[in-house]
Amino acid sequence: LQISPAPPGGTAQKTVPASMTRTTWTGLANGTSYRVRVQARNAAPEPSGFSDYSAPEIPAGVPGAPGTPTTAKAKSVGVQSQLTVDWSDAAPNGAEVTAYQLREYRGSTLVRTLEAGAASTMTVRVDNSEQDYSYSARAYNKAGWSDWGATSAPRRAVGSPDAPAAPALAASRTGAEGRAVTITFTPLAAGARNGARAEEISYRASFSDGRSMTVSNGQEIGGFSNGATITARLTAVVNSDGSSYDSAASAPSGGVKV
Repeated sequence: LQISPAPPGGTAQKTVPASMTRTTWTGLANGTSYRVRVQARNAAPEPSGFSDYSAPEIPAGVPGAPGTPTTAKAKSVGVQSQLTVDWSDAAPNGAEVTAYQLREYRGSTLVRTLEAGAASTMTVRVDNSEQDYSYSARAYNKAGWSDWGATSAPRRAVGSPDAPAAPALAASRTGAEGRAVTITFTPLAAGARNGARAEEISYRASFSDGRSMTVSNGQEIGGFSNGATITARLTAVVNSDGSSYDSAASAPSGGVKV
């Protein structure tokens, strides 16, 4: 048998017993197109002529592992968010990479394995969560699947919180800055935060005299005109991963005369 072109790690010709009709040729270069031809030999002084060359075949190994993915926040969709996951192309190792798979982790738990097709990017929709998401990828060619690549840095999925309940106002004192009220409210529970952690939420009160300010539960606010009737609406504000999300405003509080 003769192989063309000559392989870099072995001989271009080999002889096998007549009882063999199959042999494995080692030492080939992945990604190189090879052809083989054969001749027969018996006790006669001269062998047969060579056959025509075989159809070409390209040897390959499994791809290299893809690079560590990166993630970016895409548009929030209600109680879910979209994350765009990108990774570097895997080294093909002799054959075209035809598919990628993506593993999705929430915290340390594997949530699902996604079919990403042949592109090295995918936008996924995930539930908003106080836990981080991370991703790893692997590649496929005709030789099989690569190892899984390294896992991406964690990223949160957060959306706009629910509107808080109406706050309560109580007239409190008369000070140098005018009449005052104390505002109290119930902070949003976990299920209403839409993936935000409690420490990522602040509250903004909009008062009927036109003022708007960040407030804390039980805070006293002065500067109101004597005899005015004051109401307030409350908005929850999330600041997470460099993005800000406002809830709808609450219903108004009951009016309190100061």
